[in-house]
Amino acid sequence: NVAAMSLDGARVDFDKTRLYGIDPTAAFSYKVIAGETLTSASGEGDMVVSTSVANKLGYAKRYDEIVGKQVSFEGRKDAGDMKTPSGAKIIGVVESDGAAYITLDWASNIAMREEHNGKNGIDTVTRVSEMDRNGYNAIWVNVPNKNDLDRVVTEIRKLGAGAVSGRQAVTEQEKIFNIIGAVLGGIGAIALFVAAIGVINTMVMATLERTREIGIMRAIGATKRTVRRLFRVEAGVLGFMGGLFGVAISFGFAVGLNSILNKQLADSGIADRNIVSISPQIAVVVLLITTLIGMLAGSLPARRAANMDPVEALRYE
Repeated sequence: NVAAMSLDGARVDFDKTRLYGIDPTAAFSYKVIAGETLTSASGEGDMVVSTSVANKLGYAKRYDEIVGKQVSFEGRKDAGDMKTPSGAKIIGVVESDGAAYITLDWASNIAMREEHNGKNGIDTVTRVSEMDRNGYNAIWVNVPNKNDLDRVVTEIRKLGAGAVSGRQAVTEQEKIFNIIGAVLGGIGAIALFVAAIGVINTMVMATLERTREIGIMRAIGATKRTVRRLFRVEAGVLGFMGGLFGVAISFGFAVGLNSILNKQLADSGIADRNIVSISPQIAVVVLLITTLIGMLAGSLPARRAANMDPVEALRYE
């Protein structure tokens, strides 16, 4: 029944940021950045927040300063007669996703609902725990060894409960990215085909414009093989320069996209950075492919230039 919390004018809504009730005596494996974590001595009013929540409250990179601060709570409009606490004191900051943590006992008390029963003209008020009535919405299971993940999921499902692992979510995301990669690969193949046509067109025009030059080269002893090699190298240079510009634009796009994603990841308390990257190996492969395509596209104009009759080429105006 807590909708949001605020501190010094900054507000965090619990529609995206979660408020968890945890058992302080159970394993709480998140790394403590400042202050302390919840313990068996913690009681009502004590709260631990993630780094992302601290960032949203205006204490990014100043996590020691938020320890001891009092936050105020705002109740949900649909909470009815459920009790909304006035606030809590932040006793620590941990490195985790966007979440805040309180003790399980306090969370159970917060979820108490008052029920009025009028019998024989007497109004009786009973406090009922929503947790006791409806149970928990979900249970998080921490599996230390990732090799045991599938077995643990299977055992939970045997108990009659549904279970979803992070690996399944990652697998679904991989399928989506594979589809996107296939679509982008198809677009890239079409772009390469169009680029090859462009190289052919450029080299054919270069052949026409340099007809007399070709005739002079043949007249002073250049062989057909030399002329073919000259035009193929020029076509390869065109392909290389096109690939170089493409790689440079891709690197620029990756830097710009990472600058946006890094900020969002930092706000969510995720330590990973620069998730969009272009490896040097891929850049080298791209340059080699574009150069090869350029040389192949230039083969036809090169052959045409090499087969020119030197006498006719010298007469060309």
